[in-house]
Amino acid sequence: MRPVIVAALFLAIVQVSQAEVLGGGLANTDCRLVFRGVTATNANSGVVCTDGDPGCDADGVADGACHFAVRLCTGTPTSGCDTATFSSISVTGLHVPPPHVPAPDGTCGPTADLEVPVGTPSGTTVLGRDGSELRDVDYLQLCCVSGETTPLDAARCALAVDLKVGGCSRRVPAVIRLPFNRARELVKAFAAAPSRPRLLKQALGRLAAAHRAVQRLAKHDQCGDALGLVVTYTQGVVGAARSAATR
Repeated sequence: MRPVIVAALFLAIVQVSQAEVLGGGLANTDCRLVFRGVTATNANSGVVCTDGDPGCDADGVADGACHFAVRLCTGTPTSGCDTATFSSISVTGLHVPPPHVPAPDGTCGPTADLEVPVGTPSGTTVLGRDGSELRDVDYLQLCCVSGETTPLDAARCALAVDLKVGGCSRRVPAVIRLPFNRARELVKAFAAAPSRPRLLKQALGRLAAAHRAVQRLAKHDQCGDALGLVVTYTQGVVGAARSAATR
């Protein structure tokens, strides 16, 4: 293999290993738990990767799936965020093993080698607690696409997630699930008819309804906090797709 190619692959591996996703929680708590080994491409939660791109696909091969090596770690303090002690860390969705607690800042769980097929986004939510007190909530979505990524790709990836990723012990309430599913249908309809950006505005309206319902759920069930991140992230990427479509 040519030295230049070897150097390029080495640099890509280093970039991936040093990457970090905060997870999308509140700014003053978002440093407390982080995902390492991936870099957010959308807000603080979403990773949309082109199959074979060595900057995000760990094997660097276009083989129908993206490969990610992800670790869940306790964070490091920043000027606007203090770290916290955790007595428990729960993970739902893609299994990314948490570090053993209590753990010093910067302690990581074992690496999870995750394969995400093209067109089949996957996600994970994390709740970090100290006793009954919620200390951090994070969401990571991994999506693999076959070509150059677009804002619409990110929106479709976000809406393809199974809301069970929020970790609710019961079925996700219909007042959240149905408008979220309707937003998915509207974005799919826009992909087939890109001259109708109003469809994306309607999708945002449905997501706003889902978000209001999530806020009510969060008052009595902490899975509502995790679902809140999922819906908020989705609102952001659908909004970006609408902005791109109306330019």
